[in-house]
Amino acid sequence: MAEETERRFLAPIQIRYDGLDAQAHQIDMAMLGESLQGAARLIGVAAHIAATAEYTNRAPSMQFRVLTAAPAGGSVTVAAILHFAVAVSPIVLQLPPPEIVEKIVNYILSSLSRRPQNERELELIGELVQANRELTQANTQLALEGMGAVREVALAAIQAVKEAAQDQRPAARHFAAPVGETAAVAAIGNPETAFIVDAIAKEAINFEPAEEILDASQFRLKLTELDIKTGTGKAEIHGFDATKRYQCKIVDPIVFIPQNAYSSAFNDQRWIDVTAKPHFQDGDLSKLTILDTPRIQSAA
Repeated sequence: MAEETERRFLAPIQIRYDGLDAQAHQIDMAMLGESLQGAARLIGVAAHIAATAEYTNRAPSMQFRVLTAAPAGGSVTVAAILHFAVAVSPIVLQLPPPEIVEKIVNYILSSLSRRPQNERELELIGELVQANRELTQANTQLALEGMGAVREVALAAIQAVKEAAQDQRPAARHFAAPVGETAAVAAIGNPETAFIVDAIAKEAINFEPAEEILDASQFRLKLTELDIKTGTGKAEIHGFDATKRYQCKIVDPIVFIPQNAYSSAFNDQRWIDVTAKPHFQDGDLSKLTILDTPRIQSAA
């Protein structure tokens, strides 16, 4: 147990703030709290992708918690430490190397800052996640399934990072909150390689594209996530980018009734026809507000 604890605390991820108040080793406490909430979400999402090659935005589904140790000297630096959210077998899952987590976090921040993306960097993330999975599961069936399964892990990781880069703007906004107010810049990870969130990057992260909501029309979709308490979820939409999962908000009240048309289609993973208002940002479909669906639909 002592060896396991030592391994967990071996290589923390730096969260660093420089300039303005931080230059004197001080920082606004309220803004620091907000920023660390955003950093914890970004690091937790990235660690989950690094270990599983899957993206989730729901904290209860994440495999890791993000803890912290005492602040270090220098500017204002906080150490983020990964810890398993629940007890797991090391054969099934291991803590991902911090460098993979940092690369994923910094790709997300760079993407949301509207900086030109290096596709080779994204491929490298996929390769690193793949190598980590091979190492973790060297004695399991995955290692026996050949390069096809391994390559599938890398592609899944790349897709998960892309989804995270679309979804995690709120967390990035929280993380960037101190920039320009109580710190000049902020960064997560190795200072020599981390993406620096400065005032220009913060402005891009905070940018909210104008939304256009069109009249209701018919869509065919397959729900891939569904929260029956809120009516929110994600879906693959027929006729649109098959690699993307679009945000959905179901305002049809039957979604809250047990065994409704939406939950049944979700459980069966079949296509369902709906009436919905599409939301567009920068000319791209971003979300559906679902108004209705036929109460009885045969399996497609």
